[in-house]
Amino acid sequence: MSILERPARNRRIYLLLIAIVILTGTSYPKYSDLLPMFINQYAGSTLWALLIFLVTRYLFISTTTFKIALFSVVIIALIESTKFYQAGWFEVVRRSYIGGMIFRHDLVTTDLYAFAGGILLGILLELIVFNIMRH
Repeated sequence: MSILERPARNRRIYLLLIAIVILTGTSYPKYSDLLPMFINQYAGSTLWALLIFLVTRYLFISTTTFKIALFSVVIIALIESTKFYQAGWFEVVRRSYIGGMIFRHDLVTTDLYAFAGGILLGILLELIVFNIMRH
């Protein structure tokens, strides 16, 4: 299977993967002292990008993996561009727990590598899961 093919997909699997990523993303900070510094530094951004990929896939289940990856990059770029928007009401939203997780607080260029890693992880997960399901 290539990233340009459209294999049969199951939304329940993506829902399960989304739940696992959310649980991992919200619980890994509790164990941050046990993790290597590199993982601590980039795990949140990588998981966030993976979540964007999985949610996009869930919503557009029959689209090719390549298009889902591109669409995920666009979504991430749009969300990251909100860092330049400084309206008072939007800052209140960003300071909330959910708003901070979605819109994040600062723009760090090294996060771009983590975002790419999260999307690549999504592509790999998809290739692995659906190759296993085909056999």
